[in-house]
Amino acid sequence: MGLPRFARKDSRLIRNDDTKWRVPFERATADAGQSSHSTAALSVELLEIRSYNCLIMSPENANRRYLEEREQDLNDLFEVSSRLSSLTNYESIIEQVLLSLMGRLMIQKSAFMIIAGEDKLQLIKSKGLNSASEGKTVKYTDLPESFSPVYDLDDTNPLRKFFAEQNLEVLFPLMRKGSIMGILAFGKRLLGKKYENEEINYVSSLLSLAASSIENALIVSDIKSANRGLDRKNQELQTLFELGKELNSTLDLDEIVKQFGYALMGQLMVSKFLLYLKTEGSFELFHGKGFSQENIEILSPYVDQITGFSEPLLVRNKRDELHKALRKANIAALIPLAIQGENKGTLCIEERKGNNPFSPEDLQFLHTMGGQAIISIENARLFKESLERQRLQEELNIAREIQQGLLASDFDIGTEWEVFGKNVASLEVGGDYFDVIKLDDGRVALAIADVSGKGAGASLLMSNVQASLRALINIESDLGLLVRRINEILYENTTADKFITFFVAVLDPKSRKLTYCNAGHNPPLRFSETGEVTPLEEGGLIIGMMPGVNYKTETIDIVKGDKIVMYTDGITEAENKEEDEYGEKRLIDHVKRNLHLSPKELLDSIVNDVDNHADDISSQDDVTLLILST
Repeated sequence: MGLPRFARKDSRLIRNDDTKWRVPFERATADAGQSSHSTAALSVELLEIRSYNCLIMSPENANRRYLEEREQDLNDLFEVSSRLSSLTNYESIIEQVLLSLMGRLMIQKSAFMIIAGEDKLQLIKSKGLNSASEGKTVKYTDLPESFSPVYDLDDTNPLRKFFAEQNLEVLFPLMRKGSIMGILAFGKRLLGKKYENEEINYVSSLLSLAASSIENALIVSDIKSANRGLDRKNQELQTLFELGKELNSTLDLDEIVKQFGYALMGQLMVSKFLLYLKTEGSFELFHGKGFSQENIEILSPYVDQITGFSEPLLVRNKRDELHKALRKANIAALIPLAIQGENKGTLCIEERKGNNPFSPEDLQFLHTMGGQAIISIENARLFKESLERQRLQEELNIAREIQQGLLASDFDIGTEWEVFGKNVASLEVGGDYFDVIKLDDGRVALAIADVSGKGAGASLLMSNVQASLRALINIESDLGLLVRRINEILYENTTADKFITFFVAVLDPKSRKLTYCNAGHNPPLRFSETGEVTPLEEGGLIIGMMPGVNYKTETIDIVKGDKIVMYTDGITEAENKEEDEYGEKRLIDHVKRNLHLSPKELLDSIVNDVDNHADDISSQDDVTLLILST
């Protein structure tokens, strides 16, 4: 066996007789500086030197050498311990451990893994492996419970596949207070040797030191992370507080959205967003910033899906049509905006500046901030609607005053006659109409009408009827022709779904004759003093439906004690809770029992009786009565 070129300073090479061929360390170092061997080759030769020393040393020198090596190990451990105690970053500690052990044991590959959750190990640091593997988690089924190197893992252990892929062959457990914290894995040694007891003891000692330092460093890391989290939460709360002040200071929708946009940019660096809001049961784009019309049109077919989420959605690389459309439109996340569990809107945002992905904490903060914004948006919308309703109410009140002014109020038609009318609209304005018109020749025209529908539209049409009647009543003496002309006017100025039931009569107080025409209206009822009832039905079709309609008239004599009750269907069709209508029969019976009352008293009595039957007649339909008595 030839003499190796190099020797260690603390163990000179000698012959078996311990008298010749001493090779000083300084000489070996000089030779090494001139050598062209690679690092691996040098390591192999050093190992050969150690083996050669063991063969040629005397027992006494071998024992001395052993003690010197253990002393060196202790010195190394002390030095490493000093370095570890000065470090507070666990990644730096692991880096130091790996470098120390790889140099000491002549290893080219290593991996440091920490237990991360149940049955999972996370690769924290590696040497000689693909750097992309760092951070990866690997499942395991079994780990050693005491410190000893493990060369062979069970075939069912998922860790075995990872070791094979990374060319790792042995693991050492990282123990702390009898519990395993993680593992240290090594690749093959340069000479493929197994680990000797002294080396195992050295690794065990170093990992024991490292376990304490790593545990402390992890605690420090957790504290720093918690502090960063508290700082973040404090900043978020401050942002929410400031945003709340800004949003609560205005009820202007545009200003609220602008302030919300400022908060998105200032806190999360989001400069582009779309805001969908629920309007009358459906979602519509309310505001967009930074997105092109092309991107908005891409999302149009998916609005129902976009606004259907109850939790924030981070757009991933899923292959369904919705995610494809969101990615194509550059949408990074969807944030639902809800009030008391009801979705009122959705915020669509692009990736933040710098393409820094949104974290779950970011999405939660956006959700909270969006919830604050949607409350202010809804308050502003409700306020705007309230102002609009108030303005409309004021206009309707004016319209009601005007409409009531159009109805007859002068009921003095002679000493032998009494007449009284009343209208109760279900809304502020209605489509019922009655009139009492004193004609130029001393006669009196009486009219009652009911326009289809309710509210403002019906009231406008009613005004048209009133204007037409008052314009023509003194010109056209034939009631049939009068109604025909009114029908033509309404037909030309209304749509097919609008029509009017109309009754008009002209009373000659001197002759006591009443001529009437009934155009599809509820037949007025003539009550004699003895209680005999006669409906006034002669006439024709309702007005406003078709042109060219002819109308008939009838003339009757009015004797003393007669009462004529004209009414709209709001009286007879008033329903109670059982949907039972008041009906014509109840009306007739009630009038018969109260024929002794004046027209005004009888009218009030009828209204009260119908109201008692229906609980509240004004909530169902317009109600109108006109009563003539002699």
